[in-house]
Amino acid sequence: MDNLSMSFRLKNIVFEKDYLKLTDSKEGKYQISYEELVFVYLEAYSAESGEKSRLIRPALEDITEDMDGELVMLDCRHCRWKLKTDLSGKKAGAIMIELGIHAPYILLGSQAWLDENEEDDFDQAKKMVQIMRKCESAT
Repeated sequence: MDNLSMSFRLKNIVFEKDYLKLTDSKEGKYQISYEELVFVYLEAYSAESGEKSRLIRPALEDITEDMDGELVMLDCRHCRWKLKTDLSGKKAGAIMIELGIHAPYILLGSQAWLDENEEDDFDQAKKMVQIMRKCESAT
């Protein structure tokens, strides 16, 4: 199954109470509800090679605020949002960390077991996120 994939070069990102507000380089404005997000990871530039062309997917515990790269978000419809952050004044690592504060129930960082292109894997991830949301709302 082919899923929608969008790529944005962000000028601005604002973390609202219930959603992300994005402005891209072409002045397009978008809102993404935190509840729609399932899986978010960082494609960071490799520190070892120093090359901007080599991207790695670090695990959550390896992500730092100063990591440069691109943020990839998958929503509940399996749409892929790729955010290039170079124009926003914020590093991709800092945005991901802040996103984890606003939406702690989504899967963050590289997940070895999850192949985002496999429907069964993605369905399992959606179920996990639904359970985490129920736990959060019960507290």
